[in-house]
Amino acid sequence: MRDQNRDYEKESARSSMLIGIAAAIAGAVFIGFGIHTYGTAKGGLAPIIVGKLFLAGAVFMLTKKAREKKEEEALADENSEAYRKFITRLTEKEDKLRAASRRHGDLKSVLFSGTVGITAAVMGVLLLISGIQWFCAGYIYIVLLIIDLCVLVFFIYTLTGPVYSKMTELIKNMGIEYSAADEEFRNGALFALSSDRLCAGNRYIFCTKASKPDIFYTEEIVWVFGTEKTIYQYYNGVYTGKRKEYFLTLLSRTGRFIEINCVQEAVRPATDELIRACPAIFTGWSEAAADIYNRSPAEFSEAAKGLPKEPYRLRK
Repeated sequence: MRDQNRDYEKESARSSMLIGIAAAIAGAVFIGFGIHTYGTAKGGLAPIIVGKLFLAGAVFMLTKKAREKKEEEALADENSEAYRKFITRLTEKEDKLRAASRRHGDLKSVLFSGTVGITAAVMGVLLLISGIQWFCAGYIYIVLLIIDLCVLVFFIYTLTGPVYSKMTELIKNMGIEYSAADEEFRNGALFALSSDRLCAGNRYIFCTKASKPDIFYTEEIVWVFGTEKTIYQYYNGVYTGKRKEYFLTLLSRTGRFIEINCVQEAVRPATDELIRACPAIFTGWSEAAADIYNRSPAEFSEAAKGLPKEPYRLRK
């Protein structure tokens, strides 16, 4: 992963440099043309203004990687003001998530009513926007009409309660009483992790990845760790920046696992709740733990007892 990141760093730096040089040349051409033709019918301030905009873009692109490096170095220094501010903001978000994790409804209200409500709200906004259709013509009207029809179809689909139906079917197939599962869910800590959900109860761990539900017994989970991935973003081949994506992985002693999308501020609170629910689990990324788990998931808990614990260490 580190070698791959180095390759991406080189590629993104080269992209930024080439675009910056191209913008600088274009800016110089426009400014030169403006100065040369100033006062004539073809001249004026317009080419000069356009040229200055190109030069500003050139400076932005040529210094982009240097600014990114400076920001990353500041955040890596635990004594820096940037790092302290970042940790303060992150802690505040984590505390809010911890408090919110206990304020939620039962299975039906979260997986069915909540989904329908969100979709209905989106549909309502789009219907308001689509009011401009009557004043539009051509392709704009067609595009808006297609979007409305797609949202309407999705809204009708959500009325069938696909996630809730799959979850109730899974509960039945696992031989769990619905009332017991519902109580566990209602009293558990629920985290809406980006597009996915995780609810840590005392006996069960409920997960939904996109529209697919899953349930683990708490005693089944042996290892939990977070992952941080760096995503390099390009638009039409032009490097536009990078962002971090986070995931939380739960692994069982049977070899069954799930990796769910996460937000950074949810990694620690969700990990803490999983430690509470599954006190015997190993938490945090470890290369040694990965070797042990790959050899024998069933013997992982016993074999990993001697490993040093870093509960919040991320896989990068």
